[in-house]
Amino acid sequence: FSLDSQDELAAAYRFLAERRSVFALTTYYEPFGLAPLEAMAAGLPAVVTKNGGPAESLREGDEEYGVLVDPFDPADIARGLLLVLDDEATWQRYAEAGRRRVHDRYTWKSTARKFEQILLGLTSDPPHPPRPDGLPIHPYFLQPTPENDIPLEKLAELYFKGAGTL
Repeated sequence: FSLDSQDELAAAYRFLAERRSVFALTTYYEPFGLAPLEAMAAGLPAVVTKNGGPAESLREGDEEYGVLVDPFDPADIARGLLLVLDDEATWQRYAEAGRRRVHDRYTWKSTARKFEQILLGLTSDPPHPPRPDGLPIHPYFLQPTPENDIPLEKLAELYFKGAGTL
């Protein structure tokens, strides 16, 4: 069957959630993970790859909003699916936590509220004067020529070990 709109996709997710199903995305890598968030918004618990964006969106500190699995390990995928599907209370906990996470963090309203807070912070704080001990810019970055070349070890020393002078 085909889903021709976002409304139909959302309806399909709700249909599956009513039947106590689960959303699984076990790709080797997922850059952001919008699909799990859409499923979670409809009340489907998510079992998703731990590689990429879902590792951030499905977990914050000790709080879990879905189950992260190793996509290279079929036993771990099975563990994640069974964790959610074998126990109704666990299914319900992930369904509610996922829905709450999406509605608290990934809606237009919550995004606009965070953006507004950033803008208010930028306009209310006095500008910070430039630091006198700011990082120097090596000549290679101003004029990348063989004469201005710099070894990686020197860059690491300059920028990460606090040498700070050229």
